Amino acid sequence: APGIVFYRLVNTLDAMWGYRTERYCHFGWAAAKLDDGLNYLPARCTALSYAVLSDATNALRCWKTQAAAHASPNGGPVIAAGAGGLGVLLGGPTRYQGVWQDKPYLGTGSLPKVDDLQRAMRLVSLSLL
Repeated sequence: APGIVFYRLVNTLDAMWGYRTERYCHFGWAAAKLDDGLNYLPARCTALSYAVLSDATNALRCWKTQAAAHASPNGGPVIAAGAGGLGVLLGGPTRYQGVWQDKPYLGTGSLPKVDDLQRAMRLVSLSLL
């Protein structure tokens, strides 16, 4: 139970102050790095499960070649492997607080369509099992 509380605390601190603002620069940086460390193995287990349960060759290739392009050290492997395994592109230009930011595309193929949502939900469900 103490480990669960600690993990939840770190995750919440990262969500609240993990972004680099002048006011929370040092505290937010520490919370973000601690959260990254705690999620290192779970993120890679998730990416590996996505690969095993989908197009493994494409998922592993995307993970290896694209994950580092993502700003998050843990989000990159998961998104790249999932998108590669499903054969879709995720990411690209994104709006944050009204400002467009150029984000990398991860995966292969075309942008997702409505039908791809069901496949993605199935992949997540199978991974959870």
